[in-house]
Amino acid sequence: MADGDEMEQRRRVRTHYSSDQEILLVGEGDFSFTVSLGLAFGSAYNIVATSLDTFDELTKKYKTVGWNLEVLRMLGAQVFHGVDATRMKLLPDLCMRKFDRIIFNFPHAGFHGKEDDPRLIREHVKLVHGFFRNASTMLRLDGEVHVTHKTSKPYSDWNIIGLASKSLLVLHDQVDFEMKDYPRYNNKRGDGKRSDEPFRLGDCSTFKFRLDPSLATQQPRYQHYQDELTKLQYHHPTSTAHVLMSSVGGHDGGLFDPHLPAKAGHLIATDYIVPEAPRPLPRWPYSGGGTLTGGGGTLLDVEYQRKMKSRWRLMVYLHGQERGGY
Repeated sequence: MADGDEMEQRRRVRTHYSSDQEILLVGEGDFSFTVSLGLAFGSAYNIVATSLDTFDELTKKYKTVGWNLEVLRMLGAQVFHGVDATRMKLLPDLCMRKFDRIIFNFPHAGFHGKEDDPRLIREHVKLVHGFFRNASTMLRLDGEVHVTHKTSKPYSDWNIIGLASKSLLVLHDQVDFEMKDYPRYNNKRGDGKRSDEPFRLGDCSTFKFRLDPSLATQQPRYQHYQDELTKLQYHHPTSTAHVLMSSVGGHDGGLFDPHLPAKAGHLIATDYIVPEAPRPLPRWPYSGGGTLTGGGGTLLDVEYQRKMKSRWRLMVYLHGQERGGY
């Protein structure tokens, strides 16, 4: 039998997903969706699954989560708890990885009022927006971000297609979501006294997003920025775990987004808080600032500014010698 035939025979598929894809699941509840995929594949070594809740919180909320996590351990999945979907790029175990599929099923900011409350809708929108901004930087060029979401009002008011476009993700496909396609999956409310109860699905779809095709020829250059900024974490071991960056698009409090254009001298990252400015800088030749050279000749200017009494802010700019935008 030819090698290609053998590989195809080993490849196992569950609806939109297959065992030869690197898959990241975000915002898992009792991890039953991950279990459904892992059992279908016969292995989960290709899967990383995360939850916002800590392990202790999960065991208090869901009766079967212990069994599900044990199944995933035996199948070889990587599981992380306490992961914020809007900050997951900063997790050391994930920050340098790329995925073929990134999945967020029924994103929800919590049951803190009626679903048509504008305040609550804003919280949901903030969550999904932050997720897209992270996911777009963790996706392989030909990968997809999948969000399963209710399509009736007020959920349609979230406008997830528009939110995705802000992170240069475009809708590739929209398919009806069917529970029967995922045996052993149990949707959970995940919040409040009824956290272990299912919620009514109603009409819902899986929205599949891809990176804007126009990025294909530009991705290598953007990747240099992303990789170099990620490395900054490793050169400041005393830094606080909480890291905020503003993207080249100027969206304060978000992650650096390598897909958005910027001109020379523009600020692309800020609020990387360190207890003190290194003297001398570990990567740059003189204290207080310097130039970081990335792959392909990419130049980034680095500057430390005092923030409050004893804390410093790391500022990263496109180098002034870099001409034009992208």
